[in-house]
Amino acid sequence: MSVLLTGFGPFAEHGSNPSEALVTAPALLAMPDVNSLVLPTCFNRAPDLLIQRIEETLPQAILMFGLAATSTNLRLERFARNRNTSASADNDGVMGTSLGASVPMGPATYVSSLPLLAMSRIASQKGASVAFSDDAGGFVCNHTFYRIAHYLAERYPRTRCGFVHIPTPMPREPQLEAWVDVIIAWIKLLQP
Repeated sequence: MSVLLTGFGPFAEHGSNPSEALVTAPALLAMPDVNSLVLPTCFNRAPDLLIQRIEETLPQAILMFGLAATSTNLRLERFARNRNTSASADNDGVMGTSLGASVPMGPATYVSSLPLLAMSRIASQKGASVAFSDDAGGFVCNHTFYRIAHYLAERYPRTRCGFVHIPTPMPREPQLEAWVDVIIAWIKLLQP
């Protein structure tokens, strides 16, 4: 079973994005059937680039990661919402409030199709602080999560996908290694 990991590059005052460091960690890239993609923090470009990679690799599971600057935990996002509420500009200068819905006439929400309870148990057993979240925000993370969930529902309904927010600041090496261990265990969970 192939798994696609995504993170985002730097944006705004965040000169580095820990989600990029996470999904490009050598231990993850060395795993068979695991692909990685770093997306630009841009409303209009990130989902389209991810859809292109989905079509190229046809993964059975997609684990998306992004930065939650105010979080202290790995946040397992339960829902993608069809709205863009951020007044902050992305790297292309686009504000979410100018976009309205992520998909006009789309459903209000999509539910993560990842095994979140099992993922939470694994993370806790490995010593990571983890929490569930019902709101992936109003910025590019939620927008991308929603657009991809919608795309998969229409084209590849058996492909599992979900989103995890990781905290800032940039993790030191031991913390990054611990998170990589969690991600490896999650990938194994998704690859029966």
